[in-house]
Amino acid sequence: MSNIGEKIRNRRTELEMTQQELAERMGYKHKSSINKIELGMTEVTIDQAELFADVLDVPVSYLMGWTE
Repeated sequence: MSNIGEKIRNRRTELEMTQQELAERMGYKHKSSINKIELGMTEVTIDQAELFADVLDVPVSYLMGWTE
């Protein structure tokens, strides 16, 4: 099963969105924050997961691994 970072990366690439574009939509200052999340170096809170789900147009349950 994929972790949340892998799911974020997979969905971002499906949408043909760069890390920089996602960072801007999420309110991060630099794409390095997205890179660290996708690599599993940074934990994602439930509040962040909800915002990622909204920006990436997927259910938060998918990102959290509660559903496939």
